[in-house]
Amino acid sequence: KKHRRWLLNIAEKKAVQHIEPSSRTALTSAIYEIDSNGVRVACHLVKDFESIFTPVYIDAIESFAQALNIHSKELITPGLALVVAATLEHLINHQVKSSAAVKMVRKVNLLVGAEMDPMTAGRTTDEESLTILRQGQL
Repeated sequence: KKHRRWLLNIAEKKAVQHIEPSSRTALTSAIYEIDSNGVRVACHLVKDFESIFTPVYIDAIESFAQALNIHSKELITPGLALVVAATLEHLINHQVKSSAAVKMVRKVNLLVGAEMDPMTAGRTTDEESLTILRQGQL
């Protein structure tokens, strides 16, 4: 569970206060399929870090995973989509700093909060994550 705390610390320390429109699109498309009218028509789980992080962050994640003697793909869980979607929603809709968004996201939903807690992270199932994304409970 140490990797969750470490990833959270990176997000809080290095995330920018303003997300560029191209980054918003990349983060949104990592989780949602958008139709030509800009409407979310489907959702899916995060499958890789390349869809949500820059190469600098990916290198840091790889280094951390190596130190734990695990493959970085083990850090990708169904609940990661919830954390990314909820954080993105708060950054865009509330126009707050990233550190404030992270604090807000922890209170959004019990499962999202659990995914951000090192003691319970990784327990959310695929179906639980997809249900929350589909219902827009973020």
